[in-house]
Amino acid sequence: MQRDGAQAECAGNVENAPSSYFVDAANGDLHLDAVGAAAVIDAGVALDTGLCDEDIDGDARTGSRDVGADEVVP
Repeated sequence: MQRDGAQAECAGNVENAPSSYFVDAANGDLHLDAVGAAAVIDAGVALDTGLCDEDIDGDARTGSRDVGADEVVP
Protein backbone atom coordinates (compact mmCIF):
# COMPACT_ATOMS: atom_id res chain seq x y z
CA MET A 1 0.00 0.00 0.00
CA GLN A 2 1.38 3.43 -0.93
CA ARG A 3 0.28 6.87 0.16
CA ASP A 4 1.91 10.28 0.41
CA GLY A 5 5.26 8.94 -0.80
CA ALA A 6 5.44 6.24 1.87
CA GLN A 7 4.75 2.54 1.74
CA ALA A 8 3.17 0.21 4.32
CA GLU A 9 2.37 -3.46 4.54
CA CYS A 10 -1.13 -4.26 5.73
CA ALA A 11 -1.63 -7.64 7.36
CA GLY A 12 -4.12 -9.20 9.73
CA ASN A 13 -6.93 -6.82 8.86
CA VAL A 14 -10.62 -7.60 8.90
CA GLU A 15 -12.09 -5.92 5.85
CA ASN A 16 -15.73 -5.08 5.20
CA ALA A 17 -16.84 -6.02 8.72
CA PRO A 18 -20.63 -5.82 9.03
CA SER A 19 -22.09 -3.25 11.43
CA SER A 20 -23.43 -6.17 13.47
CA TYR A 21 -19.85 -6.72 14.77
CA PHE A 22 -20.06 -3.49 16.77
CA VAL A 23 -21.88 -2.49 19.94
CA ASP A 24 -23.63 0.53 18.35
CA ALA A 25 -22.07 1.49 15.02
CA ALA A 26 -24.89 3.88 14.13
CA ASN A 27 -24.06 6.03 17.16
CA GLY A 28 -20.28 5.72 16.91
CA ASP A 29 -19.63 3.00 19.52
CA LEU A 30 -17.24 0.81 17.54
CA HIS A 31 -16.34 -1.48 20.42
CA LEU A 32 -16.87 -5.06 19.31
CA ASP A 33 -19.78 -7.16 20.46
CA ALA A 34 -19.38 -10.90 21.12
CA VAL A 35 -19.75 -11.86 17.45
CA GLY A 36 -17.26 -9.28 16.23
CA ALA A 37 -14.82 -10.05 19.03
CA ALA A 38 -14.76 -13.74 18.13
CA ALA A 39 -13.46 -12.83 14.66
CA VAL A 40 -10.52 -10.76 15.92
CA ILE A 41 -9.42 -11.96 19.36
CA ASP A 42 -5.77 -13.01 19.26
CA ALA A 43 -5.78 -12.73 15.45
CA GLY A 44 -3.52 -9.68 15.17
CA VAL A 45 -0.05 -9.50 13.72
CA ALA A 46 2.88 -9.64 16.16
CA LEU A 47 4.65 -6.30 16.61
CA ASP A 48 7.94 -5.46 18.27
CA THR A 49 7.78 -4.23 21.87
CA GLY A 50 7.23 -0.50 21.92
CA LEU A 51 4.96 -0.48 18.88
CA CYS A 52 1.31 -0.11 19.85
CA ASP A 53 1.68 -1.56 23.37
CA GLU A 54 -1.65 -0.02 24.43
CA ASP A 55 -5.02 0.07 22.72
CA ILE A 56 -7.17 3.13 22.06
CA ASP A 57 -8.60 2.95 25.61
CA GLY A 58 -5.13 2.69 27.20
CA ASP A 59 -5.49 -1.03 27.93
CA ALA A 60 -2.26 -3.04 27.65
CA ARG A 61 -1.77 -5.33 24.67
CA THR A 62 -0.12 -8.48 25.98
CA GLY A 63 0.44 -11.89 24.45
CA SER A 64 -1.34 -12.42 21.15
CA ARG A 65 -2.82 -9.12 20.06
CA ASP A 66 -6.34 -8.54 18.87
CA VAL A 67 -7.01 -7.01 15.45
CA GLY A 68 -7.99 -3.35 15.54
CA ALA A 69 -7.69 -0.38 17.85
CA ASP A 70 -9.35 -1.99 20.88
CA GLU A 71 -7.89 -4.94 22.82
CA VAL A 72 -10.57 -7.11 24.42
CA VAL A 73 -10.10 -7.04 28.20
CA PRO A 74 -11.76 -9.90 30.08
